[in-house]
Amino acid sequence: MILAWAIGCAPSAMLGTPLPLAMAPNGMGTPAEVSVALTGTGPVAEPQEGGCILLGGCEGLSGQISARFTWRERVDLGGVAFAGNTSGLGAGVYGRFWYVDNSRFRLGGELQAGFAWVAAGVPIAGMVHERVWITANPSIGLRSLSVMRVPMGVAIRLGERTWLSAEMAVGWDPWRVFQDPEAVQLQGSAGVSRRF
Repeated sequence: MILAWAIGCAPSAMLGTPLPLAMAPNGMGTPAEVSVALTGTGPVAEPQEGGCILLGGCEGLSGQISARFTWRERVDLGGVAFAGNTSGLGAGVYGRFWYVDNSRFRLGGELQAGFAWVAAGVPIAGMVHERVWITANPSIGLRSLSVMRVPMGVAIRLGERTWLSAEMAVGWDPWRVFQDPEAVQLQGSAGVSRRF
């Protein structure tokens, strides 16, 4: 089990932005989205040899691909696969239920499970302009990287079906408390999403 935990950790970015998925232009079909992201992480305190490149990460980079679709009204389902030296190697699934879901604001609950992590989160998204949304998804879980995570992000619509997103998160690992200052991690990601 320890080996599995070391190899399959958890993704270090949001599992797809919590934006509304509109129906296809012809009103038919299931709205879906595929996203790719590059993530980096490192301790909040500056290393002794010098600073970190924000998205280059002090501890390296990881890649992530995720897909999601609207299963029923107010319910999104999705999956994620990731690999790299900051998140390990793994895959998982997630579900989101939206308590508030309108054209300008969303608030919901999220459950995540994968190899090898489980977590619960509160996805939030608010429109600040017709092409710009602010996003967040604070979560807590059993995962090897950041038991508690508080990500804040921005998503910008580039075209009819393409979105650019970026986020910064602060993560906390209670078992690293005695290895101060590495108990608190800064995580960043940038990605692009395409809707179908």
